[in-house]
Amino acid sequence: MVGERGVVTPAGRIDIHLTVTGESISGVRLASSRPIAATQILHGLSARELLHTLPVLFSVCGNAQAYAARQVCRAVLDHPETIASESARQILVLAECMRELAWRILLDWPEVLAEKAEKAAMATLLRSDDQLKRILFKDGDAFSLSSTANASGDIVELLDDLRYTLDKAVFAGSLATVLQIASLDDWKDWWRYCQAPAARLMREIVDFGWADLGRNSVELLPPLPAAKLATEIGEAPSEFCRAPQWQARCRETTVLNRQSASPAIAGLSQHYGNGLLVRIAARLRELAELPIRMLALTQHLDDTSIIPPPFPVADGLALSQVVAARGLLLHRLDLRQGRVYDYRIVAPTEWNFHPDGVVAQGLYRLHGDSETLKRQASLWIAAIDPCVEYRLEWDYDTDAC
Repeated sequence: MVGERGVVTPAGRIDIHLTVTGESISGVRLASSRPIAATQILHGLSARELLHTLPVLFSVCGNAQAYAARQVCRAVLDHPETIASESARQILVLAECMRELAWRILLDWPEVLAEKAEKAAMATLLRSDDQLKRILFKDGDAFSLSSTANASGDIVELLDDLRYTLDKAVFAGSLATVLQIASLDDWKDWWRYCQAPAARLMREIVDFGWADLGRNSVELLPPLPAAKLATEIGEAPSEFCRAPQWQARCRETTVLNRQSASPAIAGLSQHYGNGLLVRIAARLRELAELPIRMLALTQHLDDTSIIPPPFPVADGLALSQVVAARGLLLHRLDLRQGRVYDYRIVAPTEWNFHPDGVVAQGLYRLHGDSETLKRQASLWIAAIDPCVEYRLEWDYDTDAC
């Protein structure tokens, strides 16, 4: 679980140091110990060895990581694929998004409301990863170069079961209603009358006057041209991977990017910008849509038509962009003489927890007494959702009081 525990894990940790002056945050320092250089372990490996090793190194959003790696390998090796196999892998990535997005809602949000976490429902979602892989691929081998889809008829039944679990635990039976929301008034009706913890949290946020909490001017990351992006990463790989910017500005890549154009979220944004309530709504809307998107992909699981590999940026150089639960995941592979010469990964957390990024700018906009600031900060950080542990430290500027 990702949270404020102060524990350093192999995946690293984000340290967030806040300085408080009066009832405002006057200083924000973010420092990451995420092992950006861990990809050096991959140097010298063949593409097949890379695909075997990388999931061991990067287990958070492991399906998205493995899929991104497979995509760059396909590009540089000119490896074709069937529509059926690609659809099966996309189901796995979407199911992982569902689990990761549900984690906060089922385990963390009830704690905010002094309620019990939905551990049984979360356990059901976690078990589904292995179940889906075994239904969709022989021996559950989904991401090796030689893997091919071998889907059984059980896939639709399993997806229906997951939708039922999600509907009951997250939406209290109102998933279909959330899909029909198209305005602020619709959201108000939902959070007023729905008994799901998510609805109660939204009510509480509105009652506290925190709907636009953290609202700031950091823009969403736009679509990125692969060739230019691959070049930019190559020119300063360590700097870009640790603290990425686009066109010399910090950008955000979260679930809000994927939902900002939907009427359900655009209507909220007109009132609350990119504040806390909008982020919670975007997560809920995304979760409600995911079962439908996965079910739609099952229609292609018998399609043996061949699709070409992604275009490489240059000979031996490829970049993949995969939408993971927390935002856009980038992989860049430079393969020379059949071996990994350089491999770079830029995770969503690097964009969002940039020292001057969306998390930092939102924290500067919090206001309240000591306990209020602590609660606001925890809610804001959780809404952006780092992929690793974080530690929150406070310093009070008593001289300024």
